[in-house]
Amino acid sequence: MASSRYFVGWVPFCRTSVAVVLLGLLPGSAFAKTPELSAIEVYPTGDAHGYVQISGFTLNAKNEVHICTGVPSISKNNYGKLPKILLGPGMSLERAKDGMLLLTRGGAPECVVPANLKLEKDEGATPSELADKTELQGQIAAKSISSTDTIPRVVPGVKIVFVATLDTELAEYLLAQSSANIAGWKAYLGRYPGGPHSGEAKAALSVLNVRDGQADLAAYQASPKGGQPNYGKLQAAKVALDAAMASAPSNEGTEALAKGINGETKDLNSKGMGEIALYRDGLAKQAGGYPHLVAAEKISQFTLGLDPKSPETASLSQACVQERTNLDHHLVDFVNKLSAHRPDEAYEAIKPISGFATEYPKVQDSLQALYSYHVDQGKKDAGKSDFQGEVDEFQKAAAVESTPEIVELLRNAQQQLQETTDKAAITSASTMSASAEDDKDFVKAYEVLADLTPSQQKAVAERLDSLKDRYVQAASARAKDLERINTPIKGVANEQGMQRAYDLLSRCHALTNDPGIEDRIAILGGRLSEYYLAQAKHYLDRPDGTGANVGWAYLREALDYNRTDAGTIRDAMTLAAPAHQLRSNLSLRVTFRDGTSRRSAIDFADQLTDSLAAGLESSALNIKVVRPKEETKVQPNFFLVGDVQQNNVSSSVDQTAKTSKYRSGEQDQLNEEWNLVDREYESANNALHTAQLALQGAEAGGKKNVIADARRRTEEAQKKVDAVRIKLDALPKYHHIVVQLPYTYIEKTHHLTATVELGFVIQDTSGTVIIPRVPILENQEKPYTILENVNKEDVTGLRAEGDAPSDTKFLETVEIAARDRLLTQAKDKVTSLPPLILQTADRKASEADNDGAAELYMLYLNSTASQATPERKRAEKFLLDNYNFRAYGEPPKS
Repeated sequence: MASSRYFVGWVPFCRTSVAVVLLGLLPGSAFAKTPELSAIEVYPTGDAHGYVQISGFTLNAKNEVHICTGVPSISKNNYGKLPKILLGPGMSLERAKDGMLLLTRGGAPECVVPANLKLEKDEGATPSELADKTELQGQIAAKSISSTDTIPRVVPGVKIVFVATLDTELAEYLLAQSSANIAGWKAYLGRYPGGPHSGEAKAALSVLNVRDGQADLAAYQASPKGGQPNYGKLQAAKVALDAAMASAPSNEGTEALAKGINGETKDLNSKGMGEIALYRDGLAKQAGGYPHLVAAEKISQFTLGLDPKSPETASLSQACVQERTNLDHHLVDFVNKLSAHRPDEAYEAIKPISGFATEYPKVQDSLQALYSYHVDQGKKDAGKSDFQGEVDEFQKAAAVESTPEIVELLRNAQQQLQETTDKAAITSASTMSASAEDDKDFVKAYEVLADLTPSQQKAVAERLDSLKDRYVQAASARAKDLERINTPIKGVANEQGMQRAYDLLSRCHALTNDPGIEDRIAILGGRLSEYYLAQAKHYLDRPDGTGANVGWAYLREALDYNRTDAGTIRDAMTLAAPAHQLRSNLSLRVTFRDGTSRRSAIDFADQLTDSLAAGLESSALNIKVVRPKEETKVQPNFFLVGDVQQNNVSSSVDQTAKTSKYRSGEQDQLNEEWNLVDREYESANNALHTAQLALQGAEAGGKKNVIADARRRTEEAQKKVDAVRIKLDALPKYHHIVVQLPYTYIEKTHHLTATVELGFVIQDTSGTVIIPRVPILENQEKPYTILENVNKEDVTGLRAEGDAPSDTKFLETVEIAARDRLLTQAKDKVTSLPPLILQTADRKASEADNDGAAELYMLYLNSTASQATPERKRAEKFLLDNYNFRAYGEPPKS
């Protein structure tokens, strides 16, 4: 850079030579007055800050200050010896909290005191005390607070920045910087979104948002200790993070805050799914739990705002929507059914959610509507003397809600119905008894009255007593005739005749307690027991348990009629029990075979067998599962035979080299704008040098007009130098930049494919396939991306992450999925067995294979719920008609 000091050669005239030398020794600034200063002062006012822009700035009437670094006390004696610094653009003054006045001129802040102070006393003063004497002069060119009329005093918190030219954008930036709050930075960026300092402003705003976000996150994490979690704080932390990310690129601060928020979001989603699980459990048990759904929905609402793209958030949201939709469906379905006057269907619609009545007003209102409907209908039935209808409606209302009102209504209705029913039954029985007496059928005359209920018998007690002796005589005689006619027992008709004789004698003994009748009962019961025992052995001796159910039923009959020695019967039952237990209910032998060439698939087939057996046994199905090597006295009813067709895994890897950038370090880079101004400054100095030489020549020539013109040109050149110098000082020479260098990393994509193909059939004991092959194919393809050789200083956000599972682990995952599907399918097919059993029993009955049909009808009845369905009635009727097995159901009414 060219200097502003120049030395010239000697000339013959002594006087002139001295003048020239002196001129050369003086600085260039000696030829012009000190340039006028401009400054921006930012000052505190209450809880806020303001600024003024000052032109013609002086400090205690000077543009200089004394350096007082390391000088604790300043007196009249040493004040004048303190070094002076001429203030200029690029410098700043700031009054610290301790009162010190600090000057910054590119390095560390330095202690300064005002110049031009008149110290009267010799005793010393501290730098902060002298800073109190600071007085500012100048003209206010612009201000942020309209009411400011004078230049604010230099109190702690004031900052003065010296500039070449006044700059409102810079003033606003300095104001936001001093305010150091989000509102201040937003106000600046609102006015200067693309201003010269917008980058620094956005970075500062990001830091403040991260700070607030971390504070909100900490407040949320501490809130559960005091009771209800403060979800608002967590939401505020996310808002702060979003604001920070919008202001500046991702950095360590935003990444740390995001990690904390995401961790809490994940925990919230987990808590939400826990609430869903509790809700579903309460729904299944009809035991309440609606608040858990509300809690889950509240959590989901928050997590959707915190991290809407995470799988956990999506899962919770989906679960909440699904459960709410199902709940609303029950309510809408209820309203539709009740509006259509189908109350029973309406009840079935609302019943699954009835446990929420005390928690969810809509459910309570629905149940109340159904309750009122049944009460109203019951009262209408009562008005039509339909007492059974009245009772039915009131019972339904009581099932909805048991209130004192309905308890009283139901009690009265049941009493009315009972009185009406009893009266009708007594009248009918009395009429039939009288008619039978007229026909001399004293057995019927008595029994038609004895078959009334105990409460009804009270009305005909005298009539029963009058018929008792004639009944005993007639019943005893009829029993004797029946015994004679049906001995020996050769079939169902004889068996029924002997049972009727047994029943007649039992009634006679109950009325007379006659020992003779008791002996006859014992003899008759023995004959029946011997017959049933013989029948039982006949069926139980059949091969492979094909008569196990019929034989066991006969053993039960034999035991019922034997009143003396049951040891032989019990021994027979002990021998028959294993076969009966296996054949009387659903039983299934499970076997899986390996159909592949893979050695490990053999173990998989064994695992399938064990897991399927365990899964069926632990299910709600009433089924006995027999494992392959388990020995049984007879074969089970069915065989599930499965095979493994495929059990393999394959993998391939695609590898791609990609480029990114990493932070290799930091360095100072020459500011190109400073470089241009520096060249301009050098050119201005050269022009000044030329003008000075011309002035020297003019003065040597002695012509006043030439001298005046040369002096004017020199002064103009000097002003140019000074102006460019101010411009140069206002610019930083270097930019501090982060050095980013390219590098190569590896992206590996592992493509894993696993296939598990299974199948099974279900056969009966003859090997006939009754459930055709059920195929199960589980095929999964999944890519796993792994990044290798990622530089830890990567600036694009890449991280070395990912871990592909081994082939074995991936195959295990697919095997588990296939096994779960297998169990689901097996349960479904086992559930479908009872209808198939009934079909086969019907077919055998139509083919006159009564014994085969009986075994299957019994298996069907044992495998289905005890309800009065047409199918069960058909099975019960067959057993009664062909085997007289009353234990399997009363005769269906024709």
